[in-house]
Amino acid sequence: MSTGVLPVAEVLSVTPTKTTRLVVIRCPICGRQHCHGWPYSLGSIGTRVAHCVGRNVPPGSPGSYYVPTPEVS
Repeated sequence: MSTGVLPVAEVLSVTPTKTTRLVVIRCPICGRQHCHGWPYSLGSIGTRVAHCVGRNVPPGSPGSYYVPTPEVS
């Protein structure tokens, strides 16, 4: 899937918990693994900010990427 501008992360695993799903991805910016929450109330994961660039980066700007929604059972 092409997002036009944003790099796309590779989803490595999805772990359900009582309150959310934890998604481990391979970061397309630094190549390391990052973990993001995926609330049950959201049907898709969408855009996330890379942990390696800081937390004050607006979604959609450099330092963010698209996480494709995996099929989960």
